[in-house]
Amino acid sequence: MNRVELTLRDVIASLRRCLIWICLTTLLFTLGAWVYSEYFVTPLYTTRISMCVFSGQRGEAGVTTGDLSADAAVANTYRILLTSQPVLAAVSDELNGELPPAAIGEMLSVSSTAQILYVTVTGSDPACIVRVADALSEVAPTAIGELARAGEMVAVDRAVMPKAPSYPNIPSNVATGFLLGLLLSCVVAVLLALLDTTVRREEDLERAFDIPVLGSVPNMSSAAPQSGKDKKRRR
Repeated sequence: MNRVELTLRDVIASLRRCLIWICLTTLLFTLGAWVYSEYFVTPLYTTRISMCVFSGQRGEAGVTTGDLSADAAVANTYRILLTSQPVLAAVSDELNGELPPAAIGEMLSVSSTAQILYVTVTGSDPACIVRVADALSEVAPTAIGELARAGEMVAVDRAVMPKAPSYPNIPSNVATGFLLGLLLSCVVAVLLALLDTTVRREEDLERAFDIPVLGSVPNMSSAAPQSGKDKKRRR
């Protein structure tokens, strides 16, 4: 059995034949991505606060490299303690029990750069995440100080009310749906071309049977009709 091969000409011809179907499929995927992102995904909002950590009192000589290294080490410890149960419980008490400690912990994400801690609060209610961030800024320095018994932490940036959701990213999802629909429809069009055994050109015969074409029968139906004078001469 001969192997089926497709030339670039075959692929382009198949894509042209399926152009309308490709456009409709791409449009369907694009609209589907937009509808899903707009109506079926719960939007999430994000706010962030930052805190600066000091390992201890600064000397009169100013900040040294050793001080910065100690600050970074203490900041790493504080980063872990920020999501500990005692701190989360203190935040919950500050919110008058509005949220349990476990729910608050799921909303928090902590990262650090040297002696700076960044706390990201994510949730479906923008007002709620701002209250959680503000409560954390209030109680964290005292609660963590009691746990670590070393260092000091001060708030740098306060929480800001988000104006737009951070998730989902609708433009990105729509672009993904467009590309996915276009890719899948083109792949299906090429597969249909592979499965199509219709003979359209002499090259198709040569490729299918691996023999040269010696001649072809012209289409007699396309011959010009005889004129009226020729018909009279034959009578």
